[in-house]
Amino acid sequence: MKPVVIIGAGMAGLQAASQLHLNQIPFLLVDAQNHVGGRLHSEHVKGFTLDVGFQVLQTNYPEVQRSLDLPALDLASFESGAYLWYQAGWLAFVNPLKQPGSLFDALASGIMTIKDALLLARLWFITQKDVEPLGSHESTQDFLNRWGFSTKFQAHFLRPFFAGIFLSAGLNPPASLFRYYMKQFLEGTAAMPAAGIGAIPLHIAAALPADSIRLGTQVTQVSAHQVNFADGSSVEASRVILATDASTAAKLLGVSLEKGAFWSTKTLYFQAPASADNKSMLHLVPNSRVLHYAYLNNVQPSYAPKGKDLISVTTLDVSMQSADVLAELALFVGPSIQKWAFLKEYLLPEALPVVGAFDELKQKAVEAGIVLAGDFTGFPSLQSAMHSGREAAESCLPA
Repeated sequence: MKPVVIIGAGMAGLQAASQLHLNQIPFLLVDAQNHVGGRLHSEHVKGFTLDVGFQVLQTNYPEVQRSLDLPALDLASFESGAYLWYQAGWLAFVNPLKQPGSLFDALASGIMTIKDALLLARLWFITQKDVEPLGSHESTQDFLNRWGFSTKFQAHFLRPFFAGIFLSAGLNPPASLFRYYMKQFLEGTAAMPAAGIGAIPLHIAAALPADSIRLGTQVTQVSAHQVNFADGSSVEASRVILATDASTAAKLLGVSLEKGAFWSTKTLYFQAPASADNKSMLHLVPNSRVLHYAYLNNVQPSYAPKGKDLISVTTLDVSMQSADVLAELALFVGPSIQKWAFLKEYLLPEALPVVGAFDELKQKAVEAGIVLAGDFTGFPSLQSAMHSGREAAESCLPA
């Protein structure tokens, strides 16, 4: 029996392979990289665990709940909320569903109004129903303005927080996607596996037959029932699932992607002597090229050697260098920033796909008889990647 060939061992490809394996359908999973996971990858540098770009696991995603053994990942979670820079100091804004008393602190500080609080309550109420992530043409920014969130609350929390999720400073993504993400943050947790974000794909791959996975294997040509490799070999397939990143899929299918199809970001990591700062939420930096920074070892202690801090800094300005970051954050961190030492940076020019930018690619795959999988086929998230992999596998099952 010819196998289903899955090209790309990211989360979409791994999920497809897992579903085929559960249904006893032979498959071959190939990837050009020497590791599984695609964008979900971690490295170990000088005793620190560095995720390739700032990433967290949203535990409330349906596919995460359905497919992952969360206890096996030894998760530790961010406190739900963020530190906001307000009146020359850091103010803790904590998820009011988890710490109701924090709402009074936010109101007393003046960073939000009673109307803002009522609007948040209304927003949480409407998200109790299933939210369709791509059910709106209205932008998030237009939605926030139309609802009437105060300028101050938007500027200090909503815009910087969701700019870090969307990787879009202008909050152009659909308002329905904003509501979907808001539901996840209100009800779930943002977690980090003890061994790094790369532990998630390794966890899935460990349950698959090793002889059905080929890493370091470059695909040069693909059709509905055959895949050719760079070493000159080929394999016949019952079906082909193309689960690579969008750029690779476009190249294999002969599609030119338009400029602006992706959101870009850069994450820079710094180490420092352990400080008294035990804050376990993001610090949102206002009016800055930096989106946020976080002491990751305060969330997941395994990320740093004992006696050390590991700080991640994320920016949409991919030209920023470590010296720029230190200068930009000096006011917010204070004198202790002089002890920060640069570790490594990760530039991600295609960090997230832009919603709606891949219609031609999806149409070309249909015409070629190839099944596409990946978050670019839906919306940027681990949920979408895993769900697309599940659907791709189900389309290959016998009727």
